[in-house]
Amino acid sequence: MRSALGASLLVVLVVMLPFATAEDFRDPGRVNKVLGNFETPQLRPGESGQLRLRLQNPYTNATMNNLTLTAEIYAFATLETYRTMEKGWTYQAPYFKDTGNRRSAAMFSSLPARGIENLSFTFVSSTSAPYGAPLDQGAYFIRFLLEVDLIPTNGTPVAGWFASRGHFSNEEWANATRAPDKNTQDATHYFGTVNLTYLGARLGATPLLGLIPDTAIGVSEPIPLWPFYLLAGLMVLSAVMAFFYYVEEHPAQFPRAAKGWFASKGKVKSFVLLRRRAWERRKEGES
Repeated sequence: MRSALGASLLVVLVVMLPFATAEDFRDPGRVNKVLGNFETPQLRPGESGQLRLRLQNPYTNATMNNLTLTAEIYAFATLETYRTMEKGWTYQAPYFKDTGNRRSAAMFSSLPARGIENLSFTFVSSTSAPYGAPLDQGAYFIRFLLEVDLIPTNGTPVAGWFASRGHFSNEEWANATRAPDKNTQDATHYFGTVNLTYLGARLGATPLLGLIPDTAIGVSEPIPLWPFYLLAGLMVLSAVMAFFYYVEEHPAQFPRAAKGWFASKGKVKSFVLLRRRAWERRKEGES
C-alpha cells in the first residue's frame, strides 16, 4: 500500500516538473542577465583600453554548451553625426587587438546553470577618425551576438542565438516593435514587446532567443586643466585683495596685517618711483 502510494506521488511530481522549451528560454527577465557588468574605458585618440563584461548563464534548469560570443565595433557617433562602419569607413582603427579588425570572439565549451565568465577585449582607438569638437569628440558602438546550445535538465535541447540592438536597422526595429495585428500576425512571436521571430529571420539567426545589450566606448581629448588652475588662482588673488582692502579701511581690527600691508605698499611705491625717475633721467640724457 505504501509503495503504491509512493509511486503515485513520484508520478505526480514528475508530471509537475517544468519542461524547458524555446519559449521558456526567451523569458526577458532572464535574457536581460546574459550580459552585464560592463566596464568601458574613456580613451584619448590612439589609446587602447580594456572593455570588460560578464557573461552569465541565467537559467536554473539548463546548461549552456558551445558558446561563441562575438563582439563587433559597428558605428561611430559625435553630437552632430552618426556613421556605421559597414561601408565607407577608411580608417584602420578602431579594432580589437587580438584580431586586428573590428570583430573579436570568445568561446567556451560549457557554462553551467547560474555560471559566470568574466571577459575582456582590448580596444584600440583611432587617431584620425572624423572626431567632433575637441571637448566632445565621439563614441564607438559595440554590438554582440551569442550563439549557444541550451541543454535543459528536463526538456528538449535548443540551439539558438542572442543578439543586441545594433544588429538591426531602425526600420527593422520599428517593424519588430509594432503592435501585432491579431488578424494577420501571430502574437506568440512576441516576447515582451518585441517580435523575435521577425528579427531572427532578418539576422539569419533562428531561433532568436532574446535581446542582449550593446555598449559604447568614448574617445576624446581630456579637458586641459590650466584654465581651471588660472581661474582658481584669480579667485584666491581676488579674495586676498578684498581682505587687504578691508584691512586698509579698518587697520585697528587687524593691526599686524595692516602694518605688513602698508609696509608692502610703501616698498612698491618706492620701487615704482625709483624706476620712474631712472626712466626720466635716461630720457633727459638722450635728448
